[in-house]
Amino acid sequence: GEGGSENTTLTSDVTVSGITYAGASYYGNDLDTGTNDWIFYMGNDNEELCFELFTALGTTTPVGTFSIDPDYSGAVGTAWDGCDLGIGLSPAYYNFISDDYAFPSSGTITISGSGSSYTVVVNVVDELGNKISCNYTGALEIEEGQFEEAVAAAAPLRKTCGKACRANVKTQSRKAQTPRDFRIFARQRKHSVCIGQKLVEN
Repeated sequence: GEGGSENTTLTSDVTVSGITYAGASYYGNDLDTGTNDWIFYMGNDNEELCFELFTALGTTTPVGTFSIDPDYSGAVGTAWDGCDLGIGLSPAYYNFISDDYAFPSSGTITISGSGSSYTVVVNVVDELGNKISCNYTGALEIEEGQFEEAVAAAAPLRKTCGKACRANVKTQSRKAQTPRDFRIFARQRKHSVCIGQKLVEN
């Protein structure tokens, strides 16, 4: 908000419901963290949640409890406060209608299940104390992420971009927080599946 926080525009708690798509793209040890990097996303026509999650090498699904890590360490069981779609760090919570967004400062994302049924529980909080929550049970589209050359060229920067760098990226981009079409385009370019065309059927 104005005069509030650069990391959130929220003024009250948010519950995301009516999920129409949910998925996770696998990038392996692309950041040289010694862990598997996943971009996990879920949403509906109005809102989206998107987190970068880290699991142990060798894991084939993003199952576990992940805690928001302000240091972006990439350690097992940690999550970023957003996801890198190749256009800087996009906020974990984004509202396509109001342009409200939040980079949460604490909280957890818990994913359990397998096959055609997963349960996702999101309980995160922004730095102003607004809670962002979501409970979802259903399908999870698991895919292998695909980098285009331009995104691959940015990989070294992704690897070396530490806490201060990511904070700077967020500050620079917060006023132009990727509207819906661009956000979908960015993920389509970076991932093998375009969520705008292939929605997960509940």
